[in-house]
Order: sequence, then C-alpha cells, then structure tokens
Amino acid sequence: VELLLAVPSIDVNAKSRECYTEVGYTALIGAARSGHTATVELLLAVPGIDVNVKEDEYGCTALMLASQYGDFPTVTMLLHTLPTTPTA
Repeated sequence: VELLLAVPSIDVNAKSRECYTEVGYTALIGAARSGHTATVELLLAVPGIDVNVKEDEYGCTALMLASQYGDFPTVTMLLHTLPTTPTA
C-alpha cells in the first residue's frame, strides 16, 4: 500500500468500477469495511483523501461501514478526520 501511495499520479479517491459486491468503493471504503485499520491510517495521511465519499450501491461512507462492522479503532480515526463544519 505504501508503494502505491508513493506514486505521484495515484488517485486515492478513485472508485472501483466492477467487483462482485463492492461497486464504487474507494480504497478507504474498502479498507474500512474490511477491518484493515493500518491501511485506513495510511490512507488518511494522504493529502486530498476524501472521507465523505459514498459507495455507489447504498451510499455508505467509510465511517458508516466501519461502524456497521464494529471496527471501533477505524471509526475513531475517521471521526477525528471529519470536517468540524457540517456540509450539506
């Protein structure tokens, strides 16, 4: 993951095109859903990461999926990165 994140042209907010059940997942959403806390931490350190991107099927964010699957360390990390000013 660290090697991929070092590529200057990498788009950390890009969504997957086709996968059996993970349509429209970003790397952050996939890592948060799967309990990969270390990967979430690496991704959150990347400038420009968007923690509010929604996956395409149900409109879930990384925070929603981490919460649903009980990954409390990831939930805590994501909560600390959310903007303090609500957006509509």
